[in-house]
Amino acid sequence: MLLSGCPVLETLSLHLTRRSMYYHTGKFGKIGMPSSLKRLVFSDELDLEIEDLEIDTPCLEYLRIEIRTKCSRFSFKNLQNVVRAYLDFSPRDDYTDFMLKLLGALTRTKYLVMHLPTISTEVMCLV
Repeated sequence: MLLSGCPVLETLSLHLTRRSMYYHTGKFGKIGMPSSLKRLVFSDELDLEIEDLEIDTPCLEYLRIEIRTKCSRFSFKNLQNVVRAYLDFSPRDDYTDFMLKLLGALTRTKYLVMHLPTISTEVMCLV
């Protein structure tokens, strides 16, 4: 599923559920976000698998990510304009590197909320 073909889309709320799965396989291919987005809310349910989640959104000002599922590869670029961010991830060992990279990319964010399970991993330390 590639959403980057919507060049004027500014607000996107995407919730992946088992019912929305193609043939109920529990797997999604690549998910690409439009670069024109200013607000992105992305969430999913347990027991899904995303092969590739790509967020390259230079206009993005608000980011809300709630992920419970396994994602083989996360990619994010151009998050320098994000002012508000809400992060809620299941405490999975394979998300540790992703979380640290995401926090590093959100350097200009003025308002950051991290849900308790997100920060319950051992390595989450911000100085």
